Amino acid sequence: MNWLKLLDRIGATSTRANLETLVHLQRQALLALLFENLDIHLARVIRLDHDSLYRKIVAGDRGGFCYELNECFYQCLAAMGYMVERLEARVELGGPGDAFDHQCSLVHLDGARWLADIGFGDSSASPSCWQSQANRMRARHRTLTCCASSRAATKRLSPVSGSHRPYIGAPWIRRPISRR
Repeated sequence: MNWLKLLDRIGATSTRANLETLVHLQRQALLALLFENLDIHLARVIRLDHDSLYRKIVAGDRGGFCYELNECFYQCLAAMGYMVERLEARVELGGPGDAFDHQCSLVHLDGARWLADIGFGDSSASPSCWQSQANRMRARHRTLTCCASSRAATKRLSPVSGSHRPYIGAPWIRRPISRR
């Protein structure tokens, strides 16, 4: 499998493994790869093996849900030479989420760590720097805050209207699934 074919699928213009390219790739992936959970609603078997993901998303011109999209993105980043690891995540929608209900990637680049996520909608328009202090940025109509410790990072979205009460949060548990 040639995971670099995903670059053609998303219309990427650079293949250099640097921060500028990572930002470009995440934006292009969000624009080109639709979040799609049709197979779940049609009670189709979800296959997360690499052959099935490649056929569906890279070659098959379809989208997928977070595990499918982020696994393809992870494979492409690794093929490009990025130091990247898969992370398990929990999504909170009105309450605590279940373990392993979301997957994202952590990219190590020039001494910094970047959360890359193409499976969580417009909340992740660009990679978020994972630091020991809070990192705030605007994500469309929301404010995104990423905080990290040695054990876990928290990504919270709040309405930009001034309320800082999170209405969607995703604790990113620093429990790597695997690392390249």
